[in-house]
Amino acid sequence: MAISQLVATALHILNEELDEKVQRAFIMARVEGHFYRDIAVTLSVSESSVKQYLTKAMIHFHTRIFSLESDEPES
Repeated sequence: MAISQLVATALHILNEELDEKVQRAFIMARVEGHFYRDIAVTLSVSESSVKQYLTKAMIHFHTRIFSLESDEPES
């Protein structure tokens, strides 16, 4: 149950809170398994931009997930 909630939250964050190129880079890298070089060509950006997009996505996920956890009441 907790894992499915985490996945649902991550998908919401991905779809609602991140720029389109960040979304696409994340999906291509982490879900589809593409290399940075291929993602860069597809998105018409540099490989360093792809790395920046993925870093931005991971930082945003981390920040949002942990902020949600800290908002939960103690059991």
